[in-house]
Amino acid sequence: MESGLRLEKHKKPKFKYFLKAKKTIQEDGKLKARYDTNRDGNLDHNELERGGQILAQRLSDKYSKEKLEELIPKTKLIFKKGNPTPL
Repeated sequence: MESGLRLEKHKKPKFKYFLKAKKTIQEDGKLKARYDTNRDGNLDHNELERGGQILAQRLSDKYSKEKLEELIPKTKLIFKKGNPTPL
């Protein structure tokens, strides 16, 4: 019996997003604290990997091709009329 409900399939984030996410976590104190699951004040390898995967997925979703295509019709261009400048 099918319900007709389809869940959105999570795509694996690109490796560049993963590396960027790991570097960001290492440099940002708030993110370090957020992903420090055992609250010992240091990120071990597993905590950093998990945090990197979560943050990379968010970056991937934010900059995905589908998301950008969705935003294109909503984007407005504003032109400002001004005096032409001589070259």
